[in-house]
Amino acid sequence: MVITVCGSAASEECPVWPAAPVRAHWGVEDPAAASEDSWEAAFTAAYDMLARRARAMLALDIESLDKPALKQELDRIGTL
Repeated sequence: MVITVCGSAASEECPVWPAAPVRAHWGVEDPAAASEDSWEAAFTAAYDMLARRARAMLALDIESLDKPALKQELDRIGTL
């Protein structure tokens, strides 16, 4: 699996990965781009979002999913 998280990466070309992994984009706004006085809130929000998505991904029964189903699940998780 290759999961991009940068808020602008969805439109960027990803590098070539061997074996054609399943790809998903979980866009998260870059907390470092926030104003300095809101960094704490921005980094906390980004961390919480990625932690929620990681927990959902780790709860998947990946062995039972074929590539299209895994892609669908990863895309769904990216909306959490």
